[in-house]
Amino acid sequence: MTSRIFSVFINYSISYFVIISNMDLIYLIKSLLRKKWVIIISTVLAVLLAFVLTMNEKRLYRSVAQLATGFTTTDKVKLTDEGFNIYEIDVKFNNVTEAFKSSKVLSMLSYSVMLHDLENPTKAFRKLSAEEKEKEAKLGVNIASVIAMLKDKYTSEKLLSSYNPDERKVLELIKLYKYDLESIRKMLYVGRVQRTDYLDVEYNSSHPELSAYMVNQGCAEFLRNNESSRTQQNSQSIETLAKLVDQKREVLDAKIGMLRAKGGVDVSVESTSKLTQVSTFEVKLADEKTCSTLHSLVCRMLTVPLLKWTAPTLLPQLPQAPPALTW
Repeated sequence: MTSRIFSVFINYSISYFVIISNMDLIYLIKSLLRKKWVIIISTVLAVLLAFVLTMNEKRLYRSVAQLATGFTTTDKVKLTDEGFNIYEIDVKFNNVTEAFKSSKVLSMLSYSVMLHDLENPTKAFRKLSAEEKEKEAKLGVNIASVIAMLKDKYTSEKLLSSYNPDERKVLELIKLYKYDLESIRKMLYVGRVQRTDYLDVEYNSSHPELSAYMVNQGCAEFLRNNESSRTQQNSQSIETLAKLVDQKREVLDAKIGMLRAKGGVDVSVESTSKLTQVSTFEVKLADEKTCSTLHSLVCRMLTVPLLKWTAPTLLPQLPQAPPALTW
């Protein structure tokens, strides 16, 4: 009886829910139909407005590259089950991202693409408009000298300075071509692929080959800067260790000098070949013992004839000498 009452209650509840749902759906459809012209007009206006705002925009081409960092992978043999330090890994990825966007890396990238356009005018990624050419003429720069200056800065990994009048003109010329740091940063994206060991590098531009060049050359400049930084750190570490060695040597020499001044043992002689000296002394000691034994035997052999010649009465009390020495 109880189960029957429960089943009836469930069926009644489901029926009531279906009726309410149908009523809500019918009410929603009627409300939309009442406002159908407002919805249609709003949609058409939104489409037209979006078309008007975007019809004059230039097409942008995106190029993407990935770098493997190696922060989350390791080939080291572990004696204990040590997990990854998530905070430390995030800090490393943030450092790499900021290093990629640093002024030095992007400046080298800017000089490289600028040299490409100046040295290959027919294959240049960007060409100046009439107004921009007038601004270039006002700068009064010599293209040959600009190329030489950019090559020198690129090879030596040095940045152009706005305090130098000639270098300031080159910076303004780079800005005309939109290869300055601010323009590059607007179109460049560097970030970690979530939950992976890879770093995404993206660049958007109006020229497809420019996008590919900026991505590939940007990665190359980042690796170059990273390698030069490591080399500089290693050289600094070697110099620091060399200074420490020199300081310790000076302290040691000073202490050895103090020992010699006080009449102590010569430390340099003792430390050179102690084991060799011990073995040499042992050999000499054995030789001396052998010589002493031989001398004792010879003396004993010569003592018998002398006593026989000087005191014959004492001969019976002494041991007889060997036959070879009797006379």
